[in-house]
Amino acid sequence: MLASRLKTWLSSPRFPAVAVLIACVLSLPTLRIRLVADDLWHRAMTQHDTRWNPTASNPLSLFTFASGAPDESARLLESGFAPWWMPPGLRIALFRPLASLTHALDYTLWPTTPWVMHAQSIAWYALVIWLASRLYRRWLGAFSPLAAGIATLFYAIDHTHGLPVGWIANRNTLIVSTFALGALLLHDTGARRERPGVFPFAAAASLGLALSAGESAVATFAYLGAHALFLDDRPRAARLKSLAPAAAIAVMWVVVYRAGNFGARGSGVYTDPTRDPLGFLGGLGAHVPLLLGAELGAPMPDSYPFATSAGKVVLVALAVAVLVWASRVVVRMFRAEDARVRRTSRFFACASVLAVVPSSATFPSSRLLFLSGFGLVALLAMTCAGALEKAPWAANATGRTARVVRAYAAWTWLGHLVLAPFLFLFGSYSIVILDGIIRDLATGIPADGSAVDKRVVLVNAPDTSFAYYFIITHLEEGRAPPERMLMMTGNLRDVRVSRTGERTFVVHEEGGFYRTGTELLFRGLKPPMPAGSTVALSDVTITVTHAMDDGVPDEASFVFANDLESSYLFRQWKGKAIVPFELPAIGETVTFPGRTPDLF
Repeated sequence: MLASRLKTWLSSPRFPAVAVLIACVLSLPTLRIRLVADDLWHRAMTQHDTRWNPTASNPLSLFTFASGAPDESARLLESGFAPWWMPPGLRIALFRPLASLTHALDYTLWPTTPWVMHAQSIAWYALVIWLASRLYRRWLGAFSPLAAGIATLFYAIDHTHGLPVGWIANRNTLIVSTFALGALLLHDTGARRERPGVFPFAAAASLGLALSAGESAVATFAYLGAHALFLDDRPRAARLKSLAPAAAIAVMWVVVYRAGNFGARGSGVYTDPTRDPLGFLGGLGAHVPLLLGAELGAPMPDSYPFATSAGKVVLVALAVAVLVWASRVVVRMFRAEDARVRRTSRFFACASVLAVVPSSATFPSSRLLFLSGFGLVALLAMTCAGALEKAPWAANATGRTARVVRAYAAWTWLGHLVLAPFLFLFGSYSIVILDGIIRDLATGIPADGSAVDKRVVLVNAPDTSFAYYFIITHLEEGRAPPERMLMMTGNLRDVRVSRTGERTFVVHEEGGFYRTGTELLFRGLKPPMPAGSTVALSDVTITVTHAMDDGVPDEASFVFANDLESSYLFRQWKGKAIVPFELPAIGETVTFPGRTPDLF
């Protein structure tokens, strides 16, 4: 009886409205989240506050984190906001003017009222779920209204959606998804008409808005192409003609992107496929299965960039195992007697796999799965509905295959119905957890005004990207932190700090100064930084004294120009805090075992 009512409820035409309401209610706790991390960066850029922002300010270019300009690079190094190994010309400039505009309005109209900003993000998310429900009912509802309802429910509470909903700075993902799904709905509407009329042009316009909100909108082309291959019944010429406006938008976007010199250069976290195609292709082997697997039942990939080599192998192996498991089910859909099931499953599978490829241009993260996850969730819903309704492709399975189908359906219900809401909430607050770690650590950085003219030297940073956040955390609370920092190295691996002279230290980190995670944000593994490379700050000269075989330095000398006691404040990361570092005597060495920050 309960199962029958559940089927009726999920199959109801009114269920999409319920799903939107569920998504909004699940998102309501985010209204309490304050401005954190990149939110503060965006507000500083919008308000042209040079205390917080060492980069050139432009309210429509809030996602330009490093322009590559020599004077700006020098400011980033001198302030310590970027680690000393940042290469000249580092550029991380993402083309997201529409997303930037929404933030500029936030920080102009209600700069100190975060809940209003979160309410806007929730509104975008409600639009995403509504559009997804329309597409699911159109493409799945034709043969299984139950599958359409399950897909809508799963997508509304998806475990990978929490962070983009809860973090204001990640709103671009919601805007991209809104206009990308809108483009698909408009395109499909035109394809169903004898005369498409303005729909192909309206779809192209929506696609253009998606591309102006974020690079992840490129995934939309995967769905448009798969739609032409599997769902569009018109002659080939008509299909190509309807795609022409979208192709024109793609060309325009590429021209603007290149003319504005957008993209990434020099970073090990962001890879520009057009400038470094080999580096991009080299990451696909791990990133694609990790991202696909995260939606289909494998562990989320967010820890992959920070894992050891063995840990990375385990994560990829688990993802591949889940993909093999899921593929055994999906292949049965490909061979279903019902042509609608065959075509629809092939459409979603092809589009999802192709859509995840652009996301591999950065380190794998569950928040990248909004668009590829849209198709993967449809396949999961078809699995669950097929098992419940005893669809021929599922009911006709025998022996081990039948057990595989039933087991995977059960695993899907567990992950996407039972666990998903909790993981959604955790994801939406994960940035708050990180912010709490940063704020607790920042208490060890003097901010009473006594050290404004001194440089804080952190000998073993918990994360070399934290320097900026330490400073803005204090500035946000009205304090007066030092204007300059220097992080000698991170401490993910064993570190040795030796004092070799009155004002000279030699620092060694096992495995290299930048090797994993955010260590690579400001510099990739290539080009090498060989022994003899020098970085000269106003009061410190850093020289690489040894590099590993691949060119990553693992030892460097730090020569301070001024008196150590009066011009610098030395700090160390110890336990869960940053505390004063007692300078060793000349000839002595201090060691720090490798570790990661405690989350709780």
